[in-house]
Parts: sequence; C-alpha cells; structure tokens
Amino acid sequence: MLAVYPRRRNRSAGGQLMAKLTVSRELDVKEIATLLEPRDDIIVLEKTDGEGRYTVDEGPFTHYVRTVAVVPLGNGRATLTENLDYRLAIPYWSWLFAVPFRSALRTRLSPGRIPWWAPPNRIDERTAKVIGLVCALAIVEGFYTSLLTQTLTFTASDFGHDSAGVESRIFLVARIGIPIALGVLWLADRKGRHRLLAFAALGSCSMSLLTAFAPSLGAVAGLQTVSRSLAIAVSILIIIVAAEELPAGSRAYATGVLAMAGGLGAGVVLIALPLADLGPGGWRYIYLVPVVTLPLIIDVIRRLPETRRFAAQHEAEQEGLRDHIIVKRLVAYAGALFVLNFFFAPSAQLQNNYLNDQRGFDGLDISAFAIITGAPAGIGIVVGGKLADLRGRKVVTAVGLTGGVLFRILHFATAGIWLWIFALLSGLVFAAAVPALGVFGPELFPTGRRAASNGAATAISVAGAVAGFLVAGPIIDGIGFAWAFTVLGIGPLLAAGLVLWQFPETANRELEEINPDDPS
Repeated sequence: MLAVYPRRRNRSAGGQLMAKLTVSRELDVKEIATLLEPRDDIIVLEKTDGEGRYTVDEGPFTHYVRTVAVVPLGNGRATLTENLDYRLAIPYWSWLFAVPFRSALRTRLSPGRIPWWAPPNRIDERTAKVIGLVCALAIVEGFYTSLLTQTLTFTASDFGHDSAGVESRIFLVARIGIPIALGVLWLADRKGRHRLLAFAALGSCSMSLLTAFAPSLGAVAGLQTVSRSLAIAVSILIIIVAAEELPAGSRAYATGVLAMAGGLGAGVVLIALPLADLGPGGWRYIYLVPVVTLPLIIDVIRRLPETRRFAAQHEAEQEGLRDHIIVKRLVAYAGALFVLNFFFAPSAQLQNNYLNDQRGFDGLDISAFAIITGAPAGIGIVVGGKLADLRGRKVVTAVGLTGGVLFRILHFATAGIWLWIFALLSGLVFAAAVPALGVFGPELFPTGRRAASNGAATAISVAGAVAGFLVAGPIIDGIGFAWAFTVLGIGPLLAAGLVLWQFPETANRELEEINPDDPS
C-alpha cells in the first residue's frame, strides 16, 4: 500500500521553490532493504548522512534531505515512511519542473530509465543553475531577433512601402551588421562568455527600445541592424555556455531546451502583434515591450558564472598554449549554414508578407496562424534533442532538414486548410533538426576559438540569407512565392548532404575528445 502526502511548500530567499513530500509504504523486508540504500538514478545520487538520513551527492538541488523511518508490522512486513525536503536549483523554472520532479522522487527509477522530460545524464546543482539562467536569456534573445521579422510588414506599410522587394532589401540591410556580432564573439574567446553576454544583451535591448521612436524606415533598419546583430551574439554565446557546462550526453537536449525558450520569446512578439492593428504607428507599441526585460537581463548577468571550460582555457593561454581551428570543420559547418539560410531566412521572414498580401491575413490572423502552426514544434525539439543525444546528430539533422523543406514548399503552394497543415508539419519536422544541428556549433571547435568560429560560420550563413533574399525577391514579384521557394529548396538538401558526409559524429563525446587542443 502506498500513501503520498504532499506537505507545505515555501520559497527560499532566492526564489526557488522549496518542496516537502512524505511517502508511506507497506513493504516486505527485502523491498525495505533496497529503499534503505542511497538512491542512485537519473534524478539524484545520494550519500548517507547518519542512520536513516540521506543528502545529495549529485543532483539539480540546492537543498535535499531524505529521512526514512521503519515500523515493523510482523510477518516479515513493515511500514516505511520517507520524508523528502528539497529545493530545485533551477532559477525561474522551478515551478515548471515541480510536478515532474515530485513524481520522479516519489518512487525509485529503475537503472537506465530516463523520464521523457529529463536530460539523458544526471546534472548537478551548478549545471541546473546555468541552464535556468541561459534559458531566461534565450527568451529575451528570441524576442529581439523576431521583432523585425514579425513587424516589418506593418512598419513598411506605415511608411508607405508595401512590396516584398522592399522588405527583402530591409532584411538584407539588417544582416549587414554581422561584423558587430563577430566582434562580440571574438572578444568572448578572450575576455570571457559572461562579460560579452552582458554587453550584447543590454545593447540589443537598448536598440530595440530606440526603434519605437524611429522617424523613418531607414532608421528602423539601422537600429534593428545593431539590435539583431547583438541578439545573434547572445544566441550563439548561450549555446556555447550550455555546451561548456553540460555532460557529454546531454548537450543536444540543452540546445533543444534553449531553442524552445527562444521560441517562447518569439511567441511574445506574436502575442503582441495585434497591437500593430491599433492604427498608424501601432507597431511602435511592440518595440516598447523590451523595457520589461531589463530587470530579467540584469538579474541573469548578476547570477551567471563564467564557464569552467573557458576558465581552464584562459589559464592555459596564460601559460602560452593556444587552440587551433580545424579548417575542414569550419568550411563544412559554414557551408551547411550558408545553404540552409539560403532557403530558411527568406521563407521565414517573408511569410507574413505572403499571408498578408496573398491570403488576406491581418495582424490577429497572422498571430493566430503562427501560434497554432508553430506550437507543435516543441514536440519536434524535444524528440529531436533526445534522439540526437541517444542515437547521434547526423541522421536526425538530415531527416529533419529533408522532410522540413518539402512541407515548407507545399505550405507556399497551397491555400485553405492545407496551408495550415503543411506549415504545422514543416515546423514540426524542421524543429527535430534544431538541437542536433545547433549543438554542432560549439562541439566542432576548441574552447579558445569556439565563439569566433561560430561567429565566422554565422557570418557566412548571413551571406546565404542575403543570397536567398536576392534570389527570392524578383521571383516572388514576378511569378510568385511557390516557385521562389521551390528554387531555394535545394539549400536544405545540400545542408543535409554536408552533415552526413563531412561532419564527425559528436554524440556522447567530451569536448576535449572532439577537440584535442583543449586543456583536459
């Protein structure tokens, strides 16, 4: 017989949720003997702290105590009562994991069993803290990088410009600022991840706020060029921070979690998008939203530590040791991003124009469409991240890119209910490739060159986006969206081929094994 008694919760001074749980079982002596052993599973590794008392040796907790009392009943049976007091070490997100952790802690997990929501490896307190903090920054980054994409149709119309060609040129201008991101990332390899994350996040926020007061479309383009470039630097650095802190078998999982957090930030833009329908200049209200992210950015900066791997690399460089880039990897990775962005950037950023001009969607319609068809992508990210860690990166990436591009082309070629169905399927399948492809970035390059290498690859991917816009704009204005994205669709297919035949398999390998120059 099992009885579970949830007890009163409270919060620590730092805001994390403190939970108390009592579990009472009537068991035979052999079963009780098992529960009197320190727990060792995917959730927590315990250590003995006196008779019937256990504390955390490794696990995502700032506080954890399990006490056990046994009352004999006779006939070889007894009542065992466990009292658990614990506090999750996950800033901002403890509430989200409260129920899953309570369920997992209520009973022993069998060896090798991994709950669907958990990473493939057990994580410690520091890692849980870092992941919670960078996920908060991912929301901010997702919001800033989506602002121009989602609002430009309304901004351009407000300033008297309505063609897809004009919007393509604005998106082109916004990408010219990539040297700003390159500079930030180059410095991050020398001055540290933390310092440059702070600069880029606060800078992107400031530029987005100023966009609300832009007097012309050119000013919008200029301010968003800076804001987006700094947000790109943030997006790269948070993946690097996660990769440098996570166990080898959970890096793709973390990349997927960050992608979902970024999607949540993009979703905030979609929720705010109906403000653009309030009248002339309604889009400006959306650019005022970043003011509420400032306290979050400041709190994350205050609490986020420098990564252990950067600290070790910095110490090695002080002794005269330097990392070297494997040029073949950089060429292959940058090439894959180039051809992928050749298709993906125009298809994502001209979609609102397509829905508005070709299908008659207004701001509320576009917001509803993006939320309904984009929400299931979270499933693809979760499944793709788990598969990438457990089965390997290369096949997951290739299947996701190939299937995703097919559904995306069909989305632009159909109307009515099929327009929605193919958009949903495209997002779901593409999303499965996001963790696998995303984690290659930090994995393929050594610590001392990791941020700069990813910056260089991103710059080349921006060139792919620019090429895509230059090709897409005239075709769209001439013969339509479907033909344009059929032509551009060769990009993801080439990217899948590069991943399969030119990338090493990095799953379940330590970064120091993948990059022998790194200090052990």
